[in-house]
Amino acid sequence: MNFDYGYLQDPEAKWGMILNPDVKRIEEFASYPCLILLGEPGLGKSFEVERHGELISAFGRQDVQSLAIDLSSYDSVERFERKIFQGDEIRAWQTSGDRILYLTLESFDECLIRAETLTSFLLDELRSLPLERLFLRIVCRTGYWPIVLERGLLGLYKKDSVKIVELMPLRRQDVEKAATDEELDVKRFMDGIFLTGITAFAARPITLLILINRFKSTGELPRNQVEMYRQGSLRLCDENNKLRRGKKTAGQLPSQQKMIIAGRIAAAIMFSNHSALWILPDDGNAPDGAMPIEKIFGFDELDGQPILVDERSVLETLATGLFSSRGQNQMGWSHQTYGEFLAADYLIRRSVDEKKS
Repeated sequence: MNFDYGYLQDPEAKWGMILNPDVKRIEEFASYPCLILLGEPGLGKSFEVERHGELISAFGRQDVQSLAIDLSSYDSVERFERKIFQGDEIRAWQTSGDRILYLTLESFDECLIRAETLTSFLLDELRSLPLERLFLRIVCRTGYWPIVLERGLLGLYKKDSVKIVELMPLRRQDVEKAATDEELDVKRFMDGIFLTGITAFAARPITLLILINRFKSTGELPRNQVEMYRQGSLRLCDENNKLRRGKKTAGQLPSQQKMIIAGRIAAAIMFSNHSALWILPDDGNAPDGAMPIEKIFGFDELDGQPILVDERSVLETLATGLFSSRGQNQMGWSHQTYGEFLAADYLIRRSVDEKKS
């Protein structure tokens, strides 16, 4: 994938078809019977789900029934089956004759049902439905999409009916439009982002909002990269989906602890010449360049208090916007500069701690 100083290289620009030939507008995938929407936290997956009606309109069908389900609220297969697949809406669609159903399953990775159980259940239920009239959309964080479900869907649907897409960072013109909509001094805002070297944050909606709010309230951007990277990294460690806040699926660790663990991961990976973290138990099958997750385990500290770094806390940290998938069961940085900053910040903090002791 090609980038323009941290922004996504516009696929619709003069050289876009050559530089980013696989990047398309999401509307172009509206006609696929099965569409899987993946993305890092903070890239706008929930926003795209809210645009579900627009995707239906783009397909151009009038005899359409729409049903969107937030899977994060389900903790058992029995309840899921009773409320959804045996519910009135699905039954009405099944007996309607020729009506199309657009079924959206959001927050697949946040469901309280075990992934293996949920995958098996979904495939079994889908086999009993008239798939020729079902347009399925599943929304999931990139690193948690199960390959078993992907293979099952490919087996259920006809050839070329399943499409898996991943949301990309913003283009330069997307950021300019956001600045224009907020009535900012667009040139000064964009020049400031470039000169400060913080395009990695401007190209992601959740941290772009930080920059816009800062500029609106003070008339200036963060004074330097360190300030922005510290503030932006902490924001990416926060749970930014309001639907998940307050639920068990939002995790238990404060953002500050996740940032400490992210720094520990950064230092371990970068100074051992690895490029990703292998998130399964180390059975000797980790790919070259991927560090087994067990290497991160141990203890760290925040404000003099010990932090247990175990499998649960590392996986919760990997689910933040700092990380993205590097292939099945591998996680790396959503932008390389996040890892570089966090590794340096971690070493500085540990050096200060050692001097104190």
